[in-house]
Amino acid sequence: MSIKIKKIIKKPLLICNIEFEMERFSMFCLHPKPRRFCIENDFEIQEGIEGTIRVYPRGTDDNMSENWVSVVTSVRTKSKSDIYAKLDVSIRSFDGLEKIEKLSPDYRLLHSREEVWDMSKFTTTENVLQQTEKFIGTMGTLKLNLTLSVHLDRTANRWISSIYDQPVRSRLRKMLKNKTGEQRFDIMFIIGKCQFQAHRQVVKCDPILQGILQGSDPQCQLFDVPNFRPESLENLIIDSYMHSSLFCKRCFIYRKKGTKPCCDARNKYGC
Repeated sequence: MSIKIKKIIKKPLLICNIEFEMERFSMFCLHPKPRRFCIENDFEIQEGIEGTIRVYPRGTDDNMSENWVSVVTSVRTKSKSDIYAKLDVSIRSFDGLEKIEKLSPDYRLLHSREEVWDMSKFTTTENVLQQTEKFIGTMGTLKLNLTLSVHLDRTANRWISSIYDQPVRSRLRKMLKNKTGEQRFDIMFIIGKCQFQAHRQVVKCDPILQGILQGSDPQCQLFDVPNFRPESLENLIIDSYMHSSLFCKRCFIYRKKGTKPCCDARNKYGC
């Protein structure tokens, strides 16, 4: 068994492609190997960001009538950052013509060592074994391909910058909750009873928020994001307004692309 990190992109959005090989997979699926038996290995995305992959050939639930190949992935960091992750798991046939895959629907907040991605129903064990000639190679080897997209929300850096821009960020916080009535928003993020309004074109500059919007109907205005903490999502939206060239941090006006700056805020904020 081995894990190979094929590609790492060192940007705010880290994309890590991992190949997980399990030799003698067929043997691991047989009794008396119990459920909850797993094969695991650690990996490093970049310095200070590491993770663990666990693969359960027969699943993790003793009460299920079927066996499911289950994948559990955790990501950790030593820095004071919120971690958001999105996971794509696939098994490809040796001729490259067929594959079994599952994609996580959106980014999930992994902010502690206990938080993990759990693909507990990736595919049935029987489904893989029935297609042994396609998916299982010599020595009974099964290859899982995982694409892990990770974004760090560096709260420490934000704390420093928030001191300098506190008046602007405070006004933005009220604006997003629509307490000022100054804006006409076109989308809304919902976490339980919390609601945050925003401009689609502004928040698209953030990779996490863009990931939520991507693939949705352009006319969709409501986005339910239960996997986020309200304060973390609010900070992501505020950061996108602070860095966007479409929003003036002095006049607090949203401008469409191609519109000239409305004041001298460009010198201070880069509007």
